[in-house]
Amino acid sequence: MKEEMTVKILEAYFKPAYLLKSAILIPMHAGRAVAGDVSTYGSVSSKEIEWMYKNTIGDDTGENVSALNRNLCEFTVQYWAWKNYDKLGNPEYIGFSQYRRHLILNENAFSGYSRSNMEKAYSMFHFFYPFKNYLRQIGFTDEYIKDTLKEYDIILPIETDFSLIGISNLRDDYEKKIEGSHVADFDLMHRILKEHYPEMSEFIERQNTSPHKFSYMTYVVPKKVFFDYMEFAWPVIEELMEKIDVSEYSVNGKRTLGYLIEFLADCYFHFIQSQNKYRIKYANVTFIEKSLTEEELNKRVSEIFYKYLHMVRYKIMIKITIGKKRKKYKEKYKALKEEVKLLKGIRGEI
Repeated sequence: MKEEMTVKILEAYFKPAYLLKSAILIPMHAGRAVAGDVSTYGSVSSKEIEWMYKNTIGDDTGENVSALNRNLCEFTVQYWAWKNYDKLGNPEYIGFSQYRRHLILNENAFSGYSRSNMEKAYSMFHFFYPFKNYLRQIGFTDEYIKDTLKEYDIILPIETDFSLIGISNLRDDYEKKIEGSHVADFDLMHRILKEHYPEMSEFIERQNTSPHKFSYMTYVVPKKVFFDYMEFAWPVIEELMEKIDVSEYSVNGKRTLGYLIEFLADCYFHFIQSQNKYRIKYANVTFIEKSLTEEELNKRVSEIFYKYLHMVRYKIMIKITIGKKRKKYKEKYKALKEEVKLLKGIRGEI
């Protein structure tokens, strides 16, 4: 009998949020070694750190670069997986995601929704909060993931198309869209890449002319591809760390290496794509704006229910009153409707 497929997808968490956990989805604390340090997410309280210790696995055990998280971002989780792969049970497939971004494997999800140019440009569907049956609706359950990997070898996000928002190429994107960035660092990365991998010049140069990019450091790949990617990326990252001094950069600018790593991944996966060796599934991604824990989300649901009851009352009063009273109830109903809309988020039923 054929052994069951083994898959692990590591979800990078920086602070408490809605916990996604299963046999496949593994919550990881990105940057546990520097958990108390200020980041672009602000400061994390001792209570929040306690939640992280209770609910996630740290990236600070074994061989790791956890202490560099404020510069390398969620790549510290990927490095940990690379150097501590046996701790994950040596899975056939390994994937990475982030607590606010997930691959949409259910192609029928949200088919009736229209998206803004911004959402289309970033190949994403934007929500304020995780909604009811979130993983099932987007097709990111264990069963859905395994079924997808029976048909495909690799899962990647659909490429972004920045031309939809007036960005002509990826260098332009780096210079204009990333606060605190310095385009000289982008150019340095390209020079180092060409020195290390002259055979990949085509995929490096395309970033100066194309608005399309594999973003988010989100993917699911066979173990062999993951190890090959890490062996490709790490020498370049080490050299970038030696040559780029971010000490005087803004808080977000200190994430320069984390941003550049995303461009490294884009280069590598375009190279993989060109080989035509793997069956690749391309998927949109979600973006969850508000990172609420399950407890906070349940509280939000209660608030919505309470406001709905008042909306029903106001709707009845609108029907049975006239004149100024009716106008007053209409105004209250309209205001409450807007409050509920904000509480629920842009789309989805909580």
